[in-house]
Amino acid sequence: MVSGDQLGLAVIIGLAVDFSILLLVQMMFTRIKGEKIGLKDLVRAPDGHYSLAYLQFFLWTFVVVFAFTTIYMLRVQLGEFVPPTDMPRNILILMGISVTTPVISKEVSKVKYGIGSEEKNDTGKHQHKFQEMFLEKGKPTLTRYQMFAWTVVSILIYLITLATMLGDPNLTTEELILPNIDPALVVLMGLSQGGYLGGKIVTAGAMKISEILPSAGTKGEEVSILGINFGDQKGIVDFGGKRIKDFEDNQWTNTRIDVKVPEDLKPAKYGVKVKFADRTSEAVEFGVKPKELEVK
Repeated sequence: MVSGDQLGLAVIIGLAVDFSILLLVQMMFTRIKGEKIGLKDLVRAPDGHYSLAYLQFFLWTFVVVFAFTTIYMLRVQLGEFVPPTDMPRNILILMGISVTTPVISKEVSKVKYGIGSEEKNDTGKHQHKFQEMFLEKGKPTLTRYQMFAWTVVSILIYLITLATMLGDPNLTTEELILPNIDPALVVLMGLSQGGYLGGKIVTAGAMKISEILPSAGTKGEEVSILGINFGDQKGIVDFGGKRIKDFEDNQWTNTRIDVKVPEDLKPAKYGVKVKFADRTSEAVEFGVKPKELEVK
């Protein structure tokens, strides 16, 4: 029989173990990358964008580790030092899905955006927003919201199931095992993640300029065009009708293009486009300022 004090201690230890693991992983990534890594950075894809696939993997791992540790600590307090060995089949299936989705998503992104290496394509972690994980081609998509919704609902239901089991005053040591998850939720999670991956595949090849830094400048000034799917091979930048196609190797990457404002443009606002093969991005406005207005 489990007492309230025993349950409270087990829950505290379970949370402590979970957060200790997070802290350890955070320290390891900080040491490897040579810069401070926050918790949100753990759900970034190699290209620097926040990933919904990584987020659901992170959440389910946290929940299952917490549940397993809490149950084991209760078993220890009841005199049973052998951890629960009966792993529910549906939990294994769900964890398999949560592991597989980020892997497939990463490979799809390689094809979709032409990603070659993390170092080459990362435009800086501070240039990406957390809510971008719900967007595809810059627009919200139902497949992503569906995947997020079913992930949250499934986790809440699982935690309620866990709490109900642990709250049973007649619970025995033999019954202290990981609770199973409803098969319907496993199916819904699988379908939602399949829809998420399908949405990434269908929208493959979209080229988009997210911003130009700075948004205005003078003739001859170098600016950075940031976005996605520019391609690893050099294309053309259409700068207000002026076609620029001569770039150094380090001036053109899949997510960033460094280019100088053409000298023969008059002060005005122009549309800037990126062209590669048969793809053309939508125009983003850039203002050319007269040189006499520069701040010295």
